Amino acid sequence: MNIMRLGIASAIRALFSDAVLLHAGSRRECLRLLTHEKVSLMISDGTVDSGPNLGMLRDVRALQPNIKTIMLLDDLKTDDLRWMCLAGAIDVCLRKDAAIKEIHEAILQVLSATEA
Repeated sequence: MNIMRLGIASAIRALFSDAVLLHAGSRRECLRLLTHEKVSLMISDGTVDSGPNLGMLRDVRALQPNIKTIMLLDDLKTDDLRWMCLAGAIDVCLRKDAAIKEIHEAILQVLSATEA
């Protein structure tokens, strides 16, 4: 497990001790998981399988239209992903080096919007 994934898992566990965490290492694995499991929140890297994550997000939304998404980016200026954040296709965009407090706030923001 890489350090970023461990940090995110710790952030989620700190907020929701009973959360069920799933991990997918590829686009195919992610879509397979989402076919079988209902997911409230997906936290994803801006790239999957060495390419932009845009197509995967469309597939994810087709499988689970109400899923909330947080996208982690190296650079928030990445044009396509930034546009998707602004257009509402991604609920929150964060830099990969965001402080744990920012990650906590983003998770709470996204999940509270689900309950509203």
